[in-house]
Amino acid sequence: MSLYPLDSINGLAKVRAVLCGGGWTNRSAEAYPFVRQALDMVGGPWQVLILPTPTSEPCDEALLLRRRLKKYGGREMEVNPIGRTQAWPEPDEINAALNWANLVVIPGGNFPDYMELIDRARLLNTLRRKFLSGEAVFMGSSAGTVSWFDWTQTADIPKRSGGGVAGNYRIAWGIGAIPGFACAHYYERNEHSGLSRTPIFQAMMRAQPVGTVGFGIDTGAAIVLNDGTFQVATRDRYQGVQRLRVETRDCRVHLRLTEFRQGHGPVPLNKLYH
Repeated sequence: MSLYPLDSINGLAKVRAVLCGGGWTNRSAEAYPFVRQALDMVGGPWQVLILPTPTSEPCDEALLLRRRLKKYGGREMEVNPIGRTQAWPEPDEINAALNWANLVVIPGGNFPDYMELIDRARLLNTLRRKFLSGEAVFMGSSAGTVSWFDWTQTADIPKRSGGGVAGNYRIAWGIGAIPGFACAHYYERNEHSGLSRTPIFQAMMRAQPVGTVGFGIDTGAAIVLNDGTFQVATRDRYQGVQRLRVETRDCRVHLRLTEFRQGHGPVPLNKLYH
């Protein structure tokens, strides 16, 4: 039995997205396969909208993306980096840009500040609707990935509270377009406490109701949603995505863990939640 209504899973049927656990915006070659995959999904010509996050200037990301596109093949492309750090344009301007774009890029950044920006700009429903419609391909990294889920874990401290990263993790709400929980940089350690994110996320999952599903997305790995299926793309064979499902065994809470690596065949989305 699934905890998630069938409508919420079937609602993902049109989604086209490449959602990285981290690593595509760090100006290294490791990100290139994910950029290429998102571009292939669009097919070109590309109309790319880059949304700002609290710690990422969209103009910098646009410059980086143009450079990678030139390596990719130099086909016709327009890039519209909208807004600035900590300041989004008015909703009407963003709506017009979203309607224009066929590829929407959301870089990483401070997660609670990012969600606050979305809330302040009254864009939660707009972004969810655009994501679920399949009218554009979405590419995210780190906070720009886990924000699409119902919930995530974060150690980021909001800027209004001093900013930075804490040693302790907490649950944070997301846009809610993809059912379940998500964790970016899944196999990495917290830069402040040195603790691995993996056991912390697993402990958080064990505290959820039976049937809850979560996804641990490694740096250098990406979830690819297309045509109602789930696949994983990775920089190399060492990265991957772990699916976690809360179950009971012998009257005890148990986590069923499933590893997805590069080349794992497409999985229908409804099977992910059972």
